[in-house]
Amino acid sequence: MTAGSVSRISNAEAVVSFTSSEDGTYYYAVAEQGTLPDLDASGTGSTCTAGENTISLSGLTEGAKSIYIIARDAAGNMSSMLTMEIPAAAEPPVTDGGTTGDNNSSAGTDSAAGTNGAAGTNGTAGANGTSGTNGTAGANGTAGSSTAQAGSPQTGDNGNTGLWIALIMLSLIGTVTIFTVRKVKNNNI
Repeated sequence: MTAGSVSRISNAEAVVSFTSSEDGTYYYAVAEQGTLPDLDASGTGSTCTAGENTISLSGLTEGAKSIYIIARDAAGNMSSMLTMEIPAAAEPPVTDGGTTGDNNSSAGTDSAAGTNGAAGTNGTAGANGTSGTNGTAGANGTAGSSTAQAGSPQTGDNGNTGLWIALIMLSLIGTVTIFTVRKVKNNNI
């Protein structure tokens, strides 16, 4: 037997593949990473074929695991134990999201905010908090498809609005100055 691929789909699910050189029966056990389990090969097991075989695992607990696999061929010969590492499920990325709240708590997408904080999309807010789209609010909080909070709406644009306002003001001052200088020149002629 040779190891194939390992794919951790979620905290509770993974898919493991291995290659067998002949038909037979395989047995496996999943344990915390680095812990050797008791692997019972006396039962009926699962059918394996010559070539690639896939095991779909469910009911896993959080964290890295190891899977131990042995196989028995038609003549009753047992293979050596194959050990494969199953990594912990990847955490979803946390993005920089909405920022408001009485205590200046903030949370991004799929994040949680503290007391009086506001959470972004799919976020969860604590007591007296306000939650965004698909969010869940704690005690005395509000939830819904829009955030009913004071301040600017969250557009996803993190541009510095102060800079843009300053540029507009400078442009306006420059335009007024040009027209004033032209008018003064025209009056002096």
